[in-house]
Amino acid sequence: MSEGQCHGDNMMQLHTFCDASLDAYAVVIFLHTENQSRQVSVQLVMAKSRLAPVKRPSIPRLELVACVIGARLTHFVKESLDMPAVHSFLWSDSSTALSWIKRNDEWGTFVGNRVKEICSLTTPEDWRHVPGVKNPADLPSRGCSPAYLLEPRWWEGPYWLRFHPDVWPVEQFDLDEGAV
Repeated sequence: MSEGQCHGDNMMQLHTFCDASLDAYAVVIFLHTENQSRQVSVQLVMAKSRLAPVKRPSIPRLELVACVIGARLTHFVKESLDMPAVHSFLWSDSSTALSWIKRNDEWGTFVGNRVKEICSLTTPEDWRHVPGVKNPADLPSRGCSPAYLLEPRWWEGPYWLRFHPDVWPVEQFDLDEGAV
């Protein structure tokens, strides 16, 4: 594992996944640990979902709100678990929200205020693109049956987090900053 914080004999990382739909937005956080024997464990630490407002903003704005919640919860988890230096990876499938965060430019009020908060809690380099089909936050943002929550995928995160970062989803998306 190339990036992380040592805690005892373990290397640790936090992985925060953000997603939104017209119905809800959600954040899921996993703790990734690797011991000296290179055994990897990924476990659900926290999840949060909220219903989307009745007056529906655009999907890119909802995705940006999910990213704000992701940044807040990541900060909360790091403080609560007394792990301020643990490396965090924040993931979204929204190329528009990621473009806004990574550029941290002078946006309009709605986008600008949220990007400013995200960048005060995280760094743009911490943010990565994940295809929607590989985003575990897709589940709570779209809903599922209670039986599905018993699946290991929900509790243990995406399978690819157990592998070297070289095989994680590659950030290939078109910058789309114009959508509001």
